[in-house]
Amino acid sequence: MSMIWKGKAMPYHQPARVRAARPVRLGKALGPAAATLVSTSLALTGLGAAGAPAFASGPVVIKLFSGSGTATLNQALANAFNKSQKGVKVVLMTVPDTDYNTALPRDLRTSSGPDVFAPSALVQEVADGEVLNLDGYARHYGWTKKFSPQALAPGRVSSKGVIGRGPLYEAGGQAGVVTGIFYNRALMAKLRLHVPKTISQFAAELATAKAHGVTPIICSNEDGLTGHLFDMLLGDYMGAKGIDNVIDNVPGSSLDTPDAVAAANLLGSWMSKGYFNSDANAIQQTQSYQEFGAGDGLFFISGSWIEFGGNFPKTFSYGMMPFPPVTVGGPYVGMESNDLAFSVAAKSAHKDQAAQFVNWLSTPAAARVVVKVGGGNAYGLARIVPPALAGSLQAQTENVYQLVQRDNGVLNWLQNQGPIVNSDFPPQLQLLMAGKTTGAAMIQKFQSDVVADRQATSS
Repeated sequence: MSMIWKGKAMPYHQPARVRAARPVRLGKALGPAAATLVSTSLALTGLGAAGAPAFASGPVVIKLFSGSGTATLNQALANAFNKSQKGVKVVLMTVPDTDYNTALPRDLRTSSGPDVFAPSALVQEVADGEVLNLDGYARHYGWTKKFSPQALAPGRVSSKGVIGRGPLYEAGGQAGVVTGIFYNRALMAKLRLHVPKTISQFAAELATAKAHGVTPIICSNEDGLTGHLFDMLLGDYMGAKGIDNVIDNVPGSSLDTPDAVAAANLLGSWMSKGYFNSDANAIQQTQSYQEFGAGDGLFFISGSWIEFGGNFPKTFSYGMMPFPPVTVGGPYVGMESNDLAFSVAAKSAHKDQAAQFVNWLSTPAAARVVVKVGGGNAYGLARIVPPALAGSLQAQTENVYQLVQRDNGVLNWLQNQGPIVNSDFPPQLQLLMAGKTTGAAMIQKFQSDVVADRQATSS
């Protein structure tokens, strides 16, 4: 049920939107031969990677590789950069989206290929020596001070081909979509509820809604989209780094832990208490939009992509809040995408200028382009405030994105761990909803899937 976007398994719940559909991260551990290639590629650094970039005095053309689906946003980014810079100009190399995964590796092998690109398969491209080590630029520009470790983790690849560890190969700003809790403003006011500060308070609000004849959570589970809630519960209980270690195949990581079981059991208990729409297992995403938009439920747990495309009636008023932590004052977690993450080609003749553009992508100017053209959210454009029911949907969504970034709580989707987990995700959540499995049994099943996927990848 997953779709492919630039060579990455896209979470099946996200619509194919410009750049926003790009998942936060997807990593695979490589086999011994590929891992050796990764080690070899570590020596491929830019001319300025060890110190200050040496900018050319004359005009330098930087080629930005783009699929047709992202061309509008990428052209807007290039235009904004070109207006603000002297001596460097960014131009697009555009290919049809269907050709992206084959055209990019081919062009990266040539000296006339792109200078900057969004990786289609970062681990493999690092192993093939096609991606520049950006650590020197990160030190020069201060990227590690500007962004949290979890935000930069998707761009790191270890010498053994593990995402989230090792040198930095992909960087830029932080802008895109974010997951959280959408709420019906009228029902929140009618039930006199507030933004929950903990998971326990959130559970109490679910119980209150149920007691007053209101469906606590509207969702679709024929397509396994209670997975949004499950993933954030895993992030709360295991910690963002803990669950991402499993997804990124960090050696020694395991999903079968007491914390993961506690998260799965909690989800199962909410299902058994009737906190979801009774037809959840029989409907898919579009119908869940219709039910929530009709005012039939208090909460809808999804991502900010639902705000685009006319999914709800214009008369329907709803807001967004972050998913609450386990304890008061704990970190906020959520799945996010980053539409400003790019790599520099190892064969680029203008590595320093390419890195200059990547650094510009971490500025508010670039973030504003994404918000305006790509319809996403961005880190660093607004003052972070405590979550509240007041305020516009746009301001609330922006704040949720920033809260997750600030708290180093950026998550990936568990189903992005690999195809075996991805295919088993919907049926397991459906069995849990139907009371035909337990949280502990579901975790054990997913862990066996993780092991099977790792074995398939390394063989």
